[in-house]
Amino acid sequence: MPKQSLNGYKVYGIVAEDKALSCDTFIEQWSHIEKRADTLGFVIFHQGAQSNYLVLCEWGNDNELFTRVFVQSAQGWIEDSNLYSFCVYDMTVMHAERELYIRYIYTDNPDTEAYLSSYYEGHNAHQR
Repeated sequence: MPKQSLNGYKVYGIVAEDKALSCDTFIEQWSHIEKRADTLGFVIFHQGAQSNYLVLCEWGNDNELFTRVFVQSAQGWIEDSNLYSFCVYDMTVMHAERELYIRYIYTDNPDTEAYLSSYYEGHNAHQR
């Protein structure tokens, strides 16, 4: 997925199989999610083998990463932290974003533009 943002959030894509990410269903769900005001964040569109996961990560309280997970089911998108969470593959992106956040934001001279223009450059995090 090319480097891009969606309403100020960095966007990442993860796919379970070697095929193109289909973003339409994720973008539709994104339009219905309430976001935190005045924050930095990123979203992972995770097209899993069994389900689609939209992982919303927002920085807050100086150094905390607030994370919400939405899963597409036959009944629609569900947000239930007792049933679903991010997976080990999403953590690859989260770790890279942690490093970028520390480098550009959690410092004496925060640089929001540098943070927003810096992306994890690794392979599809779902590949083994």
